[in-house]
Order: sequence, then C-alpha cells, then structure tokens
Amino acid sequence: MTRPLADINRDGHAALVRALGVVDAFRFLRQFDTGRGDYTAERHTWIGEVSLDDLVAEAREIDAQRGAE
Repeated sequence: MTRPLADINRDGHAALVRALGVVDAFRFLRQFDTGRGDYTAERHTWIGEVSLDDLVAEAREIDAQRGAE
C-alpha cells in the first residue's frame, strides 16, 4: 500500500529533526528553496550587458595586479 505524501513528509521532517536538531534540519531544508523571481532577467539590471571579451580582459587585469603585489 502506498503511503500518503503528507505522512511521508511528516515522518521525514521528524527524522531530520531527530538526526540533525531543529536548527540544522531547517538549514538543510532551506537548501531546496526555489526562491522567487527570474534571476536571468534580474541579473541584467545589476550587471548589464557584459561580453566574454570584457570578462577575460578584467580577469587578466586582476591577474596582472596580483602579480605586481
């Protein structure tokens, strides 16, 4: 017989709390939060249109600065 998902979720949460404690069980479950919004669309508002060439040039500049230290 297949158990209802509500029962599995209840038992799973209880097992996590027993094994990890309340705080760590909560932290574990938070890893699977899907979040909100559209990251791909939103990131364009804070990084703009950056080309691969721009990124490579910036990385080389940082490497050069670190080499000079």
